[in-house]
Amino acid sequence: MNEMNILSSWPTWNEKSSVDFLEHEAWAMRVRWGDEEARLRLSNNRPRDVIALEVTFDDEPHFLGIGERETFPDLYKLWDRKDEIPQNLVLALVEKECGKLPQLLENSVRRQLKITGIIDASRRNGSRGFEVVGLDGRIIASFALDVTPAVLESFGDISSIDTSHESIRSMVRPAVAEDAVFGLEVGSSGIESGDYLLAPELDNPLAAKWCVENPPDDGKFHLRAAASSEISFAAFADSALPPPPEPELLELFFGSKSVATGRIIRLGAQVAFAVEEVH
Repeated sequence: MNEMNILSSWPTWNEKSSVDFLEHEAWAMRVRWGDEEARLRLSNNRPRDVIALEVTFDDEPHFLGIGERETFPDLYKLWDRKDEIPQNLVLALVEKECGKLPQLLENSVRRQLKITGIIDASRRNGSRGFEVVGLDGRIIASFALDVTPAVLESFGDISSIDTSHESIRSMVRPAVAEDAVFGLEVGSSGIESGDYLLAPELDNPLAAKWCVENPPDDGKFHLRAAASSEISFAAFADSALPPPPEPELLELFFGSKSVATGRIIRLGAQVAFAVEEVH
C-alpha cells in the first residue's frame, strides 16, 4: 500500500473537506514551473505590494496579485516605479516574464486562464497568499489569488498533501496484534469458560500481524491482543512496523463479534488459548 492509500484510509481523513486539505500545514501541490518541478504552498505572508491583475478561469473573474521577485528581472528593476509606467507596458512585461505563473495556475485549476487587465490592488482583500517553491526550498514566485469554489475544487484535494511532512509522519493510530486465525467445528455458542483452544499459529511468533480494522465476518475465530498499541504513519509508510508484543490478555472474536477473553498457556508440547471469560 502506497503512502497516499495509507493516508486515505487513516482515521478521520475520509471526513475532511476541501478546505481542510487546503488549510493543512502539509498541503503542497505538485506543480511545474516551466520544465522545473516545484510545489505550490499557502503562505502566511500574503504579498501586499503586487501587480494587481484581473484574470479569468473559463470566463470566471479572479484577482491575481503578483509579488516582487528577482525571478522576473525586468519587473524587479522597475518595481518601485511600476505605478508610473503605462499599464500596457506593465502588461507586456507580465506576459514576457511571468508567463510560467499563469501556465502553472491554468494547469493546477484545470481551467483556461486569461489575463484581462490591471485592476486596483484593493481587490486583493479576501485573496490568499501562495508561494511557488522549488525542490531546493527557494521561493520562485509569490502571489495572491482568490480561492473561489472553482479554485478550491482543484486545490483542496488529498493528493496535494505532502506525506513526507512531519505533521503527517508523526500521526498515530491504534492497531492490535492478531496472533492466530483458525476454524473450529463448534461455533461461538460452543465456547465456554475453562475451554482450551489449540491454534498452530500460537507456536509461531512470526504468524502475528498488526491489524487496524475489525476482524472480517468470515466464519473464523480471530485471536487478538485485548489492548491496542499506537503506531505512527511513518512506521506504516516505511514498512517499519514494530514487532507485535508478546501475547498476554487476548480477545477471541468469531468473525467481527467478540466472544471471549483469555490467555496463552502451554499444554505439554502444545500452546493453547485458555478461555477465562465468555462474553
